[in-house]
Amino acid sequence: MAYLKEMKLFYIPSLGAALLGFFLSANTLNAASKAELDQLFVAMRTEELLKIMSDEGIAEGDELREEMFGGDRDIGWGGALMTIYGHNRMIAEFREVFDRELADANVTPLIDYYTSTIGQQVARYEIEGRRAISDKAVEAAAKLAHASLKESKPERLELLNAFIAQNDLIEHNVAGAMTSNLAFFQGMATGGALEMDENEMLATIWDREEAIRTDTEEWVGAYLTFTYDRVSDEDMNDYILLSESKAGRDLNRALFTGFYEVFRRISFDLGAATARFSNSNEL
Repeated sequence: MAYLKEMKLFYIPSLGAALLGFFLSANTLNAASKAELDQLFVAMRTEELLKIMSDEGIAEGDELREEMFGGDRDIGWGGALMTIYGHNRMIAEFREVFDRELADANVTPLIDYYTSTIGQQVARYEIEGRRAISDKAVEAAAKLAHASLKESKPERLELLNAFIAQNDLIEHNVAGAMTSNLAFFQGMATGGALEMDENEMLATIWDREEAIRTDTEEWVGAYLTFTYDRVSDEDMNDYILLSESKAGRDLNRALFTGFYEVFRRISFDLGAATARFSNSNEL
């Protein structure tokens, strides 16, 4: 039985840094305008992130083809992947959820952060980090660097762990990976290429929960270690502070809800395409 490769990862939210007084002064509940959401979306460089994730998905789709069908990449499968992972489509789908989830939120503190000098630096680090760690050699080196923190920089490791816990990064990403695998199986079943009911699908996925969790923990730690290497401990403390704020929690919810919905659709479509190609002469 082939599995949909766990997606790495939906999103590791950078929740910004600023002074405590700034957060405490930004508690007014002002509904976000379309212009404000546009500004936040651009300042966070979200389109660039989605483009990277689109490229990752297409590459992993090629790996799936090798696993399921073998042989050389063909034009038909490549075209299907381009439709499923089309970055303009992903952006539109994600943006719809992003706007919906933040419609009643006060995004002023988030805009103020992401348009600041430090905010723009962090957004750049995130894009650079996500793109770089797509390379297996970089990912391996980042995992080693993270593992070494226990002895070399225990205070830094504690900060990273606090950031992970505050934003519930492990649970969000484990749940997202399992949901994506379920959607993939459902897509295959709908296309007639998998004879399993939903209970059997869930049982199969839950058998992999421990492996998914371990992989997620290793990847999150490596990503944070690599991406935020240029962020000071003081700024990491401020990240955690913003994560605890109403604005930070609203943003975290919007981001993960958006990625859940986008990747659930992608995974179902990928399963359906796998079934279609399995049952035809398109390959």
